[in-house]
Amino acid sequence: MHARRVARGLGVLALAVPLSGAGLLLTATPALAAGSITDPVDGAVFPTGASIHVHADISGTTRVDLSIQAPGGSPIVVKSGQGTVTRSASTIDYDFDASCYDSCPSGLVAVNGDWTLRLAGGATDSRTFSLRVPPRAPQTLSAQADGYRAVVLTWPKGVEPDLAGYSVYADGDKAQDISVDSCSGSSCSTTVTYAADGTGQHTYSVVAHRKVSPSSSDTIDSGQSPQASATLDAPPPPPPSPAPDAGGETSTGGATGQDTSTGGSTSGSSTTTGGSTSGSGGSTSSGGSTGSGTSTGGSTDSTGSAAIGTSKAPATLASRRAFALTFKAFAPKLGIPKLPPLPAAPAVAPLPDGTYEQTLGYGEQEVVTSEKAGAPRAAARRVTGVVTGALDSAQFARFVAGALVLFLLAAHARRWLASHTED
Repeated sequence: MHARRVARGLGVLALAVPLSGAGLLLTATPALAAGSITDPVDGAVFPTGASIHVHADISGTTRVDLSIQAPGGSPIVVKSGQGTVTRSASTIDYDFDASCYDSCPSGLVAVNGDWTLRLAGGATDSRTFSLRVPPRAPQTLSAQADGYRAVVLTWPKGVEPDLAGYSVYADGDKAQDISVDSCSGSSCSTTVTYAADGTGQHTYSVVAHRKVSPSSSDTIDSGQSPQASATLDAPPPPPPSPAPDAGGETSTGGATGQDTSTGGSTSGSSTTTGGSTSGSGGSTSSGGSTGSGTSTGGSTDSTGSAAIGTSKAPATLASRRAFALTFKAFAPKLGIPKLPPLPAAPAVAPLPDGTYEQTLGYGEQEVVTSEKAGAPRAAARRVTGVVTGALDSAQFARFVAGALVLFLLAAHARRWLASHTED
């Protein structure tokens, strides 16, 4: 009897053990697939660079991985978790730094755009969130006047990897848009130019722009930087124009005074610079008119009037003028007649524009070649050179002085003979 009871108990026990193991297996299987991300909520937008907390609940003893995928990047596993035999439920918590731009954990640089969270392994789940963080405004700004019409602005470049550029404001109005590619190293600079009305003080500020996402052309703006001021001085006035010289002849490197001639001279004005003399607007008259002008050097280039520039010493010019005044005083006593006045140049009206046919009745003329005309021209040049050299040299002065001495000796001899004849 007792043996039957023992056998019956062993049979029940043998049947209960497999059933209990099967029950445990059935109750543990659903726990292997449980897991969800509860924080942040799906589609959340973060407008600041604060830390973002990620939380996931998992159940079961199988390993579960949490990964984060940057905009346009690949998933990166940042944390893992799993339950135990005695406690199958567990959690995964991770803090994502949304303000990290250099040497970031797991290489997650916080650029603006859409990010993805995923659970993989014993459980699967996913969430998305977006970063829309504006850039930081430049903390310093310097303004330096460059001349009278420009101001150079300089500020430090931002550290955000997705900067799009800057806008420069002058006196409250946008003046320029600067691409971030124009910055050099860790500094940005630009020049604001003005027209003639830019004199005075000007105030400047800078606003930074950051992309909404790597592939978007839309931007998010920062606040304005601290203001900087610069003052543009008025340019100096232009130098006054030289006043026209009234009367007299001024010679640079020569002498200053008034040149008077007898029997007809040239009236007009002339100006010579760098060794040449040019004249304009003059005409020829008689009776000893006086011309005025300024001459430098010793060559002549005239238009309408003649002017002679000289580089001779002041003593030579003074001696020539003294001789001219003496000759003018003694000339009437010697019986030298005055030259007749030269005829005035006829006034010719300008011809209107157009094409004109030949009207003069000249026949065919022989053109003298340079070979035929060479000898007469050479002779004429020699005669002209001799006459010019005689008139414009000390030899002519000595010749005239000798002639005056002879005239005076002749006059004295005549008076001496006349007195002795009467005796």
